[in-house]
Amino acid sequence: MKRQRDWFGTLRFLLLAGALSMFVQSSSSQSTNVVEGTLVDASNAAIPEAKVTLTNQATQVAYRSTSNNLGVFRVTTLPLGIYRVEIEATGFKPWVQTGLALEAGQVRTLNVSLEVGAAQQTVEVLATANAVETGKSATGAEISSVTIQQAPLFSRNIFTGLVAMAPGLTGTGATTLDNYTPEAGYGISAGGQPNYVNAFQMDGASVENSSRGGQTYFNPPPDMVEAVKVNSADFSAEKGRFSGASIQVFTKSGTNSFHGNISEYHTNNRLQARTISQIALPASRRNEFGGTLGGPIVKNRTFFFGSFFGLSSSAIRSSTVKCISGKPARIATK
Repeated sequence: MKRQRDWFGTLRFLLLAGALSMFVQSSSSQSTNVVEGTLVDASNAAIPEAKVTLTNQATQVAYRSTSNNLGVFRVTTLPLGIYRVEIEATGFKPWVQTGLALEAGQVRTLNVSLEVGAAQQTVEVLATANAVETGKSATGAEISSVTIQQAPLFSRNIFTGLVAMAPGLTGTGATTLDNYTPEAGYGISAGGQPNYVNAFQMDGASVENSSRGGQTYFNPPPDMVEAVKVNSADFSAEKGRFSGASIQVFTKSGTNSFHGNISEYHTNNRLQARTISQIALPASRRNEFGGTLGGPIVKNRTFFFGSFFGLSSSAIRSSTVKCISGKPARIATK
């Protein structure tokens, strides 16, 4: 009996360790942003050894860096979110900026001139709307969670409803595909390239079909998506294995407060319009349901976010064939 209890204890430990490793891996895979810049004084001289701290306002997780002899600093692996920036240097007033919003795959530049003064005095700046990204160049678009939630998406699919409208892309997607289609392929082309050279990533991991290009294994429901980054040209070398579009999906994450939602999407034949060649629409019913939940495990340190979505669908397909007698017969299958 004791050996059996020990075995169950070991199993629980392994499951907990595996779950925590998935949380850590998911958090690191979403870290795609960079903040860099140069620190100078009033005479435009570089300020070395200054401490730069970026704190995520939703999770209170801090990311730190120190300026070098040229006054240059660089903070990498920053997840999506809104940050508070604090810069401290000996003999200068602390510099604080709040509301710095980082979107997917950005390189933000902050060139700051510090004022001479005591540490008790603070220069505080409120971040304005996102400036032009000067750290790198690319052709494409970023689709925020607000747009994803408010846009009318056919079959609740972000690829057919939003990605195809990004600058530099042509095509209309594939309106017959939904989030439950395995190995979905979309008729989207970038830079004159065929659709089978498009790359799909989710939280930094490749989800395209390696044997049949241009298809993705995963179509995330819109409720779990934080942002979508679409580059049609000029993306970095790390995304250069494919010559078409680079489509990156970033999922939501946990914060210091519990949050989530429950959704239900319903449609049937009575809510659809028939085409000019149809006499009537066959009976159909479709329900997509699910929800998300996120929150803290250990505040300011460890977080979780999960989702579940299901599909209940039924439809009657009908076709007309010719019989030997010449009279048409209707065959219905379900």
